[in-house]
Amino acid sequence: MISTIITGASGKMGQAIINVSHTIPQITITAKVDINSSLDASINDGDVIIDFSTPDASIEFAKTAQLHKKPIVIGTTGFSNSQINLLKEMSINTALLLSPNMSIGVNIMLHLIKETMSHTPEHWNIDIAETHHIHKKDTPSGTAKKMLQTVMNTIGDDQYPVTHNNKISVKRDPSDTSIHVTAHRDSDVVGEHNITFASNDECISISHSAHNRKIFASGALQAALWLHNRIPGFYTMNDVLFSKSK
Repeated sequence: MISTIITGASGKMGQAIINVSHTIPQITITAKVDINSSLDASINDGDVIIDFSTPDASIEFAKTAQLHKKPIVIGTTGFSNSQINLLKEMSINTALLLSPNMSIGVNIMLHLIKETMSHTPEHWNIDIAETHHIHKKDTPSGTAKKMLQTVMNTIGDDQYPVTHNNKISVKRDPSDTSIHVTAHRDSDVVGEHNITFASNDECISISHSAHNRKIFASGALQAALWLHNRIPGFYTMNDVLFSKSK
């Protein structure tokens, strides 16, 4: 049995994780931390931490985790590059898993994007589109940024310029060779992501739709099970799903 501390426990994702945890016999929630409580006071109550909060709060939680050498799973989005680098530095002292999207399906999609990119001709157009609920703070979403990063890591950062749009559909000029990243906010959409690779004659499309937050909660709990007792290091959901040391 793995005892787990939830930070950001009063938020939508924190509540979803708590609810889903009852269906996983290997995990028990032993502490719930929110704006009115302290991780320092609960740090000895759990084997692993799951955090869905805000970037600034996550940094402080990670500092506490590394100080006590507690593994931490972070699903918070909206980090700056400098904050991500800081998290990587802290992972030298404890196992830290960061993922902008804990969904198993989304991370399979990212794996498929990498595989597709390795076979896609250079002249094909690439378009990334995401839609979320109107209350989502970061634009584009962390998942869309991860999709773009996956593309860039495959082709090289300087090979394609990137164009950001805030419309559902933007007609592409034939001479436009940039990667289009489109973000849209609509009603209570949980999350929709799509990437297309297109030539003049054919198109490949990879999509994922989230129907509820349970998929993110289930993924976070699976990540916590995997991260428990791992050596210090910086991990992602790709490691959980595809690493040889499962």
